[in-house]
Amino acid sequence: MARKGCYPYDYFDSFAKFNGNVLPPKSAFFNSLSNEKVSDEDYEFAQRTWDIFNLRTLGDFHDLYVASDVLLLADVFENFRTLSLNYYKIDPSHVYTASGLAWQACLRMTGVKLELLSDIDMHLFIEKVIRAGVARISHRFASANNPHLSNYDLSSPNSYIMYWDANNLYGWAMPQHLPTHDFSWTEENVDYLNIPDDSDMGYILEVDLEYPPELHHRHNCYPLAPEKS
Repeated sequence: MARKGCYPYDYFDSFAKFNGNVLPPKSAFFNSLSNEKVSDEDYEFAQRTWDIFNLRTLGDFHDLYVASDVLLLADVFENFRTLSLNYYKIDPSHVYTASGLAWQACLRMTGVKLELLSDIDMHLFIEKVIRAGVARISHRFASANNPHLSNYDLSSPNSYIMYWDANNLYGWAMPQHLPTHDFSWTEENVDYLNIPDDSDMGYILEVDLEYPPELHHRHNCYPLAPEKS
């Protein structure tokens, strides 16, 4: 068996059905979660599976489906391990996340040596300005009176719904020129605005920021330049 089977999830609503000794009809394979019917090809595959493996009950069908699903996934992961070991000399089963694997591979492939911060003030300085991505909870329902839609109401003001998102910010940040070593404090007068992005020397600035009071309410949800208190 070299492909994933199909399973009548909605059909199994009691343990008694595992004792059934015939494959349910095609209609029983309807998936209410995806609102999709089973294809002729998938149902024929389920029938062949039942016959070839000489299954006696739907419990046997269930066990075979689960076992084959796990074995196929294990094959895929073992192949991924082989590729990773060949290319990066890193075993994915020894890291916690895909981003962690990418980080280890990045360090190995580039040969970059990261200097640990030994100055506690430098450590606190950097830690203070680290922040995670912006998180928000969208309204469950939103309605707009858009003149381009068929239900547009001429008697009501125009309104629109726009959802903005930025994808792969972490992936974008990692190829940039990032600080790696030779950290030091400086108070020299530098024209920071004219330093190129690919300069061998970079700066992390601590500044006094003026935030006009008239912007406070407008920026209340997403203030610019936030920092940890």
